Amino acid sequence: MSDPAATSPAAGPAVPAGKVALNLLFVNGQRKDGWIFDPEATLDSVTGRIMAEWPSDLTVEKPVAQAQIRLLLRGRFLEGPGSLAAHKLTPGEATVVHVVIKAHEPAAAAPADSPKPAAREVSPNKCCTIM
Repeated sequence: MSDPAATSPAAGPAVPAGKVALNLLFVNGQRKDGWIFDPEATLDSVTGRIMAEWPSDLTVEKPVAQAQIRLLLRGRFLEGPGSLAAHKLTPGEATVVHVVIKAHEPAAAAPADSPKPAAREVSPNKCCTIM
C-alpha cells in the first residue's frame, strides 16, 4: 500500500536535494508553494525575487518597495545579512514562511537644506498647571 502523504496535494512537489523550498503564506491566507532557493541565498535576494515575481493572482497588494517585504519564520522576523542556511532553514525540506508587507512610508517632501520651522514661542502671561 502506498504512503498517502506521498501522493496528497498537501505534500507538494519534492524539494531538490541541496535546495530550500519556501512556501509563502500571505496575511490574507493565500499561499504560494514551491519557491526554490539555494541555501546560501540571502534574505535580500529572496525578497528581491518575491518582489520581481509577485504572483498576479494574489489579492494582496504588491508592495511599492522590496524593503516592505518581511518574512516571518516560527514567530520571528528573518532579518540581517545572513543566508537561509544561517537562519536554520534545512536544505531538502519545504518551510512555510509568513509574508508580511510593511506600510509604505513616503519620502520627506522638504529638502535637507530647507530652514526648519521656528519653535513656538510662549507668551509670558500664559501658564500651564500640571497636576
